[in-house]
Amino acid sequence: MNSLTDETTWKIIAAAFPVIASILQSIRFLIAWLKDGSLYKLKKLDKEFSEYLCDSEEKKLLNKRIIEQVGSRLAGVSDPAIKKRIIYVLNRSEIRLPPFWANHIGKYLEDDGKRFYFNFISNNFRKKRIFFRFISIIYMLYAFMIWWIYIYDNILPLWLVVISSISLSIISVFCMGLFPSNKFLQGMNGRIIKVDIKEYKKYKKSNM
Repeated sequence: MNSLTDETTWKIIAAAFPVIASILQSIRFLIAWLKDGSLYKLKKLDKEFSEYLCDSEEKKLLNKRIIEQVGSRLAGVSDPAIKKRIIYVLNRSEIRLPPFWANHIGKYLEDDGKRFYFNFISNNFRKKRIFFRFISIIYMLYAFMIWWIYIYDNILPLWLVVISSISLSIISVFCMGLFPSNKFLQGMNGRIIKVDIKEYKKYKKSNM
């Protein structure tokens, strides 16, 4: 009886683990969403209280913070150097870089003094892609395992199985797509190869 109870307990724990992981991932996205809300708070401050800011330096700082937040939203990253590079390239090419990609592969947008390119052959990029694809496979296995537990042991309610399975599958696909394939990035490199690097050097100097 004890062995049966222990086995059931471990199966419940195994089924609960990916659910907890999904909740933690959702919390992470919620925190990111709340962070984006700071832009609206700054705009509200500017709209409602800018007339009360007598000090020109205070107004200048408020405008600077708004510009920083807008730039971060546009580029998908907050690092000033990466943000500047991404915005420059996006303005002069036809590539699209959604925020979830920009946040992960934006740092690999580099230049060699002659052209811009995504350095997808670097060891760091390859390691991260392998890691996230491994995580993706783990999530997908858990999505199937929950159904296996439900079918053979029936210890979980169906609604929990369905919600958990869908959530884990979505996270799995998301993790798989965070770092695109070499072929996809080669295509992106082909579309940014003509971006003028000389103008970028002037742009960097003018914003220092």
